[in-house]
Amino acid sequence: MTFAVPGVNIVFIIIMLIVDRTTIGFGTLVNMFCVGFLIDTFSNIYEKVFYFQPGTITMLIHLAIGLVFFTLGVSLYITSNMGVCPYDGIAPALHKKFPGRSYRFIRVLQDIITMVIAFLMGGPVAVGTIIMAFFIGFMVNFWNDLVSNKIVGIKEEKGITEIKQA
Repeated sequence: MTFAVPGVNIVFIIIMLIVDRTTIGFGTLVNMFCVGFLIDTFSNIYEKVFYFQPGTITMLIHLAIGLVFFTLGVSLYITSNMGVCPYDGIAPALHKKFPGRSYRFIRVLQDIITMVIAFLMGGPVAVGTIIMAFFIGFMVNFWNDLVSNKIVGIKEEKGITEIKQA
């Protein structure tokens, strides 16, 4: 299964090249080659520091906390315009192409389609996967409006994004 990841990244890069090349940058490379290592490293640290017995309630609490921090991080790095990973670049690129559709709608649709494809290919799909598919787009959009766009100086009105000039 891990050998499929580079192939999927290549497919997403091709989609990004067709839809919006501006989403590719230094952050794209860092994300493609470093995030997996960082996740493995910090997952090991997390398990040692915050050991818990996996039960439904504790897993849902960890999922909710993880969703909040994960989506804040995605929002911050997408709005920094340093380049995004191939998967995260598709929704913002499509939002630019189709400004009548919200980022939230496009991202949720993208996540659901990806989840269905993963399921059809035999990948693990559980309650957490479904929750993430439906809420990542909403939460990233929430953080964009509340935090990230203000930090970067982006103003969005009626589906039109403007970058404030200093």
